[in-house]
Amino acid sequence: MLILSWYLPAILRVFLSVKQILKYGVFLLAAFLSLIKTPIAEAYSTPDIYFSPDQRTITVSYDRGTWNLVRPVVPELNFPTAGKVYWVSAKGNDNYSGTQTSPFATINKGIAVASAGDIIYVTAGIYKQTVLIQKGGTSDSNPLVISSAPGDLGKVKILPPDNYLAGPIVTLQGNSAYYVWFNGFVVEGYRGYPGAPAQETYSDVGIIFFNGAGQGDRISNNVVYNHLHCGIKEEGHGGTNALIQGNIVFENGTQGTDHGIYVPASYFTVDGNIIFNNAGYGIHSYSNPTGQVLSRNITFGNGAGGIIIAGDHNQVFNNTSVSNARGIFYFREGAAYNNVKNNLFVFNGSNNLDYDSGGSMNSYPQYNTDDYDDYFTSADNYGISPYFVQHNNTLGVHTMHFDPLFVNAAAGDFRLLPGSLASNAGSDGKNLGAFISQTVNLAGDLNQDGKVDIMDIRKVLIDFNNPYSIFDLSKVITNFGK
Repeated sequence: MLILSWYLPAILRVFLSVKQILKYGVFLLAAFLSLIKTPIAEAYSTPDIYFSPDQRTITVSYDRGTWNLVRPVVPELNFPTAGKVYWVSAKGNDNYSGTQTSPFATINKGIAVASAGDIIYVTAGIYKQTVLIQKGGTSDSNPLVISSAPGDLGKVKILPPDNYLAGPIVTLQGNSAYYVWFNGFVVEGYRGYPGAPAQETYSDVGIIFFNGAGQGDRISNNVVYNHLHCGIKEEGHGGTNALIQGNIVFENGTQGTDHGIYVPASYFTVDGNIIFNNAGYGIHSYSNPTGQVLSRNITFGNGAGGIIIAGDHNQVFNNTSVSNARGIFYFREGAAYNNVKNNLFVFNGSNNLDYDSGGSMNSYPQYNTDDYDDYFTSADNYGISPYFVQHNNTLGVHTMHFDPLFVNAAAGDFRLLPGSLASNAGSDGKNLGAFISQTVNLAGDLNQDGKVDIMDIRKVLIDFNNPYSIFDLSKVITNFGK
């Protein structure tokens, strides 16, 4: 590739005029480079998933489109190593010893022999198995870690076993499953499989907390999709104090009661996830949780809405909710004393801010504080339900209405462009939305003037002997006019 980058510009100059380069060569080159970067889609509908080397971008490509998702949060992978390390490989054997050179074949075998403080590393491959976790660690400094192996993030895929068409794929079960860190897996469901039911509303879930599991648990860096009910769910069995962070959750459910992340549990933290194209809500904080923190999440394309809150005294801040059926939805009288701030609720369907009273004057959400948020659909439509403030709710004086200027929302990049009014506009002086402190220059803006135009093409042509100029030119063409 380096040799190509040195010689291709000279060849193009010899055989093509500048006009012909712009008309033909650049577009062909841009297409060629995109094929190098993005895996070619397979013949079936299973998505192609690719983590960039720095893990900050995840490319997801399937029949509904391709997204280069820029992540607001990349959870750290620095695991405590006080105990033993066990290994699992698709080419292993459960009769082996579980070392790196003699790995187990199933994740459940690793769990069976592991104890608090141990790490189970799973190497790249396809694992047709369900995972049941009924043990854990003892503290944040002594967890039980179950993770994709170093360098294999996004390459360890857990699939339903053959003819398994009912129930969750990964289960954390009981109050012994505390301080479990489950990290870095691709968890595919059986929605649409031959013989699978058309719908399910209880436990057909990718990753589920069951019978009180939750304390100290961490679900991070997973890609969860194609489940009949929800992507990630706490079953409402008393789990608490878990962290769901940095996951990609999409294409789950078949109806409005199926969601990306469903958390009825109190004191959960849902942070830095990208949740899109699910049948119901992106984040379903229901039916009456308290003390939750919903922060730095990106929700888009979800069929019922971005975020629903139905409990009290929750913190909802620095989320980006775009192009869902609605932005944020306050559900009846249980939604009370919530603090909602520094969010971007823009370009959503029926409303950016909506609520439900169940038809009763005594069932309105009350005493919620909603301030330092941007609500915007167009210059004459902010998408705010008009009666929200008439029922003891506060829509603060710092509420804003503007286009936040995303880098490329259609492609999954919700960072802010230079000049965005959302920059440094939060209650804490930081950015609104999921990217709290990150404002970027658009790829292709070579002269750093906040737009990609003919002057950037001119700069490439002037610098045509630069070995990287051909790559710069492809960026200019991709973002020209933005």
